[in-house]
Amino acid sequence: GPTSNPLAALGDLDPRVLQAGMRLLSELGSTDDRKTALLTALRPFVKEERFAKVDRAIQVAKLSRVIRVAFQLFKEGGGQEHV
Repeated sequence: GPTSNPLAALGDLDPRVLQAGMRLLSELGSTDDRKTALLTALRPFVKEERFAKVDRAIQVAKLSRVIRVAFQLFKEGGGQEHV
C-alpha cells in the first residue's frame, strides 16, 4: 500500500549488485583522475567556443573510467551468474 516502506524493495536485491552500483556511482563522482584533471586545468586556456568540446571530453573521460570499473566488476564476478 501507499504506507509501505519504499526501501523494502531493496531487501530483494543481491547485496553484490548494490555494492557494484555504489562503486560505479563513486567512480562517476570521483575527481581523482589525471585525464579529467588535465582537461579541467586546460579549460580556462581554450577559446570560449571550445568550452563545450572540453566539457564533452571531460564527460567522456569520466564515463570511460566508469566503464572500465564496470568491466573489472564483471570479470571479478565471472560474468557467469544468472538471476
